[in-house]
Amino acid sequence: MGFDISPALAEVIVGEVVGHAASVGSFVRIDMEGSAYTEATIALTERLHARLPGSVGTVLQAYLYRTEADAERLLAQGIRIRLCKGAYKEPPEVAFPAKADVDANYVKLMKRMATYQK
Repeated sequence: MGFDISPALAEVIVGEVVGHAASVGSFVRIDMEGSAYTEATIALTERLHARLPGSVGTVLQAYLYRTEADAERLLAQGIRIRLCKGAYKEPPEVAFPAKADVDANYVKLMKRMATYQK
């Protein structure tokens, strides 16, 4: 929705979409792109959730090392998460390079999310 052009404009656009969804009792999930966008996407989701609780969530990617901490951060705020394995070619400094490690992390995160209690 325009992060590369203007993060502020992207927030206005996505905020309007989420606001409309909230007004009709619906929900928006903000998709996750490559790791360069992870923090900005999570922060945007948090700000919109603070304004419109229950109307916005995001996606987390199990192949990123940081995802366990990100999941805890979002779960603590009651933000809905869709977990995926990840689709981008990321460097081994930020992501598990082996599929077996991604799969294991996915299962670990999925179990944590399914049993989370605030």
